[in-house]
Amino acid sequence: MASTNRFDAIVIGSGISGGFAAKELTEKGLRVLMLDRGVMVEHGEDYTYDGKPAYEVPARNIMPKPLIESDYFIAKNGYIAPSNRRFYNDDRLNPYAYGEGSKFNWIRPGAVGGKSLIWGRWSFRWSVEDFEANKRDGIDGDCDTTEVCYRDYDLDGYRSDTATVISFADADCNDSGEALSTMQGGDCNDLTNALNPGRPERCSDGFDNNCNGVIDEIGFCTP
Repeated sequence: MASTNRFDAIVIGSGISGGFAAKELTEKGLRVLMLDRGVMVEHGEDYTYDGKPAYEVPARNIMPKPLIESDYFIAKNGYIAPSNRRFYNDDRLNPYAYGEGSKFNWIRPGAVGGKSLIWGRWSFRWSVEDFEANKRDGIDGDCDTTEVCYRDYDLDGYRSDTATVISFADADCNDSGEALSTMQGGDCNDLTNALNPGRPERCSDGFDNNCNGVIDEIGFCTP
């Protein structure tokens, strides 16, 4: 790299997080340098076995056990297969260390594109406990602009378990001063305070007033 090259930002890693960070920064006009390790992957053309049946993939797309135990003993906890092996890190050639009693499985990619190539197409919705993990651990617990959580839009005291917002000033992301940890979730419609788990079910109005998943349940509704 020429010594005259200057960049506004350096992004380390080209996976989902790094890729999106680089996208946002470059779209804002910044000059960005992205650093990564591993094989170069061209979208589309380098997905050699994409869409192919198992009988067209080496070993019918089943990793040989000796190879797993010798080179991919950590990656085996992910979704490694002959069809995507080139995207994974070789655990034997690139080991990592950890302190006594702190063993963890670090599933690492070995290609440009990072874990976007090996994530397995599973994306779980976070629980409230996930959002509050940093605060419990004493990290970023000052409720600054990076706080993300589920919010009580209609201020009825019940938190939505699906809608998310980024809070810029509100410590608990509910705009009412009540801590999220003490607020009950389960609000099925956070745009109106007429529908929440604390409401009685009303007969023949066509709404799930108490947010239990049943509309106008017979025997449990009031006129």
